[in-house]
Amino acid sequence: MKPHGTPTAVRLDPHAEPLLLRGFDQVTAALVELSGATPGHVVCEAPSSCSARVAAAPVNALVTAWSGNRAVGIAARGGEAAAVAARCAEPAPEKGTYTPVTLTLERPEQLFLLYRGGELAARVRTAQQAYETLGNIVAGFAAPPAPVPGTATLLCGAVVHEEDARVLLFPRHWMTHLVTHSSRLGRAGWHVRPDPFTHLGPGFLLAGSVPVSGVLTDRTEDLGPGLDARGRLLARTVNWAARPTTPEAVHHLTRLLDALPFHIGTQDEALAFLATP
Repeated sequence: MKPHGTPTAVRLDPHAEPLLLRGFDQVTAALVELSGATPGHVVCEAPSSCSARVAAAPVNALVTAWSGNRAVGIAARGGEAAAVAARCAEPAPEKGTYTPVTLTLERPEQLFLLYRGGELAARVRTAQQAYETLGNIVAGFAAPPAPVPGTATLLCGAVVHEEDARVLLFPRHWMTHLVTHSSRLGRAGWHVRPDPFTHLGPGFLLAGSVPVSGVLTDRTEDLGPGLDARGRLLARTVNWAARPTTPEAVHHLTRLLDALPFHIGTQDEALAFLATP
């Protein structure tokens, strides 16, 4: 049989023709369904090339944590990390649920490292900090509430300056780089939030009180000069909206983002910009 992506499987049913399943989404959905889980009650995020690197080494524990009625798979590497992950595990309301790994916790040296797939989401020093951070990230995977006018959920990162009470949004693929340099950012007063999604309330406020003051974004060849440059930047950033969404929510998000300054550059330039007093 010719392979069709990674992974590939054939679902066998005595009462139907064999069904070829291609890729992570189809195979994982079938495994979740066959385990008896309720659709939508298991967090499944497609892996990336970086995910394969993070998942390559053996782990000491696999546990399931629950965010409301949604299962989140956690892998732990090393005894200390396994002990932290075990504190987050809860009895499963749906027995036997197949739960793919979404989060990985390890402590290779002095720091606990917490990954979401292949993305480094947090670096913390103590077991208690690791437990609290892991619990907060798990909580972020809860089923989204019904849309509320004036709010937005984005698939991007957020860096917060608590003293100045301001937030800058940034592309999600910068997360690992900025978290790796979190100590440098911390000396300048910035903290990278590890949340899996960025939830903004009415008034474009993070956590109900801190206003978004700008957007850090990539410099790409297709941006180019001219009057359309800002429009392309805006469209790229609006595309961070979490799905599903509505046309009304997209229009509202566009109006909010259009009022913000965009800081264009590489992730290294963004780091230098943030770390400058």
